[in-house]
Amino acid sequence: MFLFVKEHPAMKLVGWRNLNFYKTIMKMPNVKLIHPSISNETIIQNSTIITTIAGTTAIEAAFYEKSSIVFTDVNFSTLSCVFTIKNLEELPVIIKKCLNSKVDLIELNHYINKLKKSSFSIDNINLSTLASQIFGLGGFLEINKISESAMKEFLETHNNEFDKLANEHIKKIISIKGKNDKNE
Repeated sequence: MFLFVKEHPAMKLVGWRNLNFYKTIMKMPNVKLIHPSISNETIIQNSTIITTIAGTTAIEAAFYEKSSIVFTDVNFSTLSCVFTIKNLEELPVIIKKCLNSKVDLIELNHYINKLKKSSFSIDNINLSTLASQIFGLGGFLEINKISESAMKEFLETHNNEFDKLANEHIKKIISIKGKNDKNE
């Protein structure tokens, strides 16, 4: 088997890693670095299993009836076709389990229906992209210092999006609280 590695698309926004990082990957046996322009759909269709740190590619794989491995708990870890690694030593066992598993399409459908019921529409990608461009986010775990005035301006400029986000969360909380009150 080969391990194909594709960089997360957000790296385009936050800055690519040091070139030596990619060179190290390319030197590993049975490991191939894939260009970021290759679509996830193409990769998933041509893969046996999918591994990701915590990315949505794992749930996308389920739609192609491919099992996946994630390295942390994610909201879709409840699916029987998503295997979570707690420590690296268990990787060989988890790979075997993953290879011998089947995607339960009924379970996937129930998960998606629950997700739809608890979701709302907001242009999060646009808002995140704007924040990255304005504040120059340095990476997933590294944030540049942001002045109070710049943050104030950003919040005021995008007040409508944040109001919508807050209102939708409040509606969901009230809805869930109402359901819990009925069940008591």
